[in-house]
Amino acid sequence: MNGFRWIVAVAALVASCLYGCGKSSEQRTGAAADSTVAVPSAISAALEAKGFKVVQDGPAPSQPAGRKASLVVYRTPDGKQGGVVYALRPLDLPDERVGWHWYFADAAPDSAALAEINRDGLWDVRIYFRGRTVEAIQGESFSLLGRERRGMEAMNGAASAPAASWKCFDGDSTSAWQSPRRDAFIDVPVPLGIQRAELDVLLAAEDQPGKITVYADGRKLQTLELSSTIARQTFRLDPDVRTAAEIRLEVEGGKGDSVAVSELEIR
Repeated sequence: MNGFRWIVAVAALVASCLYGCGKSSEQRTGAAADSTVAVPSAISAALEAKGFKVVQDGPAPSQPAGRKASLVVYRTPDGKQGGVVYALRPLDLPDERVGWHWYFADAAPDSAALAEINRDGLWDVRIYFRGRTVEAIQGESFSLLGRERRGMEAMNGAASAPAASWKCFDGDSTSAWQSPRRDAFIDVPVPLGIQRAELDVLLAAEDQPGKITVYADGRKLQTLELSSTIARQTFRLDPDVRTAAEIRLEVEGGKGDSVAVSELEIR
């Protein structure tokens, strides 16, 4: 009888282990999630103050060391548009910044989860909509490895060379968005608004453009003359950018057939 009880106990233990190991890898695969305690995101409060509806705000694994992370999903009041923000803050400070921001003008997401999709050790993301799922692979369409940003702009807007436009926002000075010189542009959705009205530009070493013309919701505001340097350049923007829903940056000039920009930030 004792032997039978011992067999039952072992079987129960094995079943428990199998259940734990078989749970979804989303949110916790790869590096351990170091932000497991739910702390409301300050970005959620900013979204709600602007009239958006926050449908998800919870802890997420942090790709950078020494940071807490949150994944925030929001919608417009009519439920037709929305976005996902990956937010980061130091372990012992409330100062929160955007790690990455997706915005969708054609649909509103229901939820999102970090997942290790392609088994390369980096966090990817699944964004769930009614009737479809969008998978974004880190290193192919976004990055969580760059420096934290002071701006809150979305990083998946349209561009004349869309496949590489995310490289303007990846925090890596060795990568760059490159586009044919003719009609080169990058659209930057700003659903959270712009506070300081500043633009940071970091040019690549090759294919440097000569100027950037700034449009706010289709209206031309100003043309910025760029210096031929790989140092970071900061420009004051027309205050009217603060009320825009989308900024278009037309990248012009240069000497070759292409233009390249390594980094952009609007804040």
